Amino acid sequence: MQYHGILDWRLGICYLNILADNGYECGLDGDFARPELVGWMELAEKQSRNFAALFGYDFKGTGPLPWLERANKVVMITHPLWDTSDPKGILADAIADTGGDPIFLDTFNLMRRQSWCHMDIERRQK
Repeated sequence: MQYHGILDWRLGICYLNILADNGYECGLDGDFARPELVGWMELAEKQSRNFAALFGYDFKGTGPLPWLERANKVVMITHPLWDTSDPKGILADAIADTGGDPIFLDTFNLMRRQSWCHMDIERRQK
């Protein structure tokens, strides 16, 4: 059976865990051992490397999260359900490591809408 391209069981499980458990960190604590998060970090790195190669960004794999840089724009790769307006845990650490105010790009969009992501990054003034 074919599934719709935007259905993501892992993201659905994360969402349900957020609703059911106020203490659920969704990987912000650096723990990606839960079934819905296993492999997310590797996926984020792989997709960001592909995006960087496709659109001419420099991949920066140092630090707690993958990030990209081009023309003085820092692009931080995040989980789609992380609150980027109130960074915590490894997201806050990663922002501190880049030294500033990154543009956030979540893996849901990175996997499905690369051209849109690139245009969105380029239109932002930093």
